[in-house]
Amino acid sequence: MRGSIFVTRSGQAVRRQNVWADMKSVCAEAGVLPSKVYPHNLRHLFAKIFYERDHDLVRLADYLGHSSVETTRRYTIISSREACRRQLELGLLIDREN
Repeated sequence: MRGSIFVTRSGQAVRRQNVWADMKSVCAEAGVLPSKVYPHNLRHLFAKIFYERDHDLVRLADYLGHSSVETTRRYTIISSREACRRQLELGLLIDREN
């Protein structure tokens, strides 16, 4: 399947440059440094949310257009901070700050 997910009112594909400009313009309101915001971040966010919900790496690879599941796997690796947070939630670590 091919085609654009995001289209303008006239049915044209939304250009990457327009998404970039829109994202940069809301940085100040969101309290995010503009240097940390890129349209590609949305791809990573989609991959993270999809994988957390479905745990289907092969289907995610298809959605992202990756020929290798190993490429897709990079999108699902969590940070060490996130891993610690999850371990705390599961009671696998002791929170020494509280």
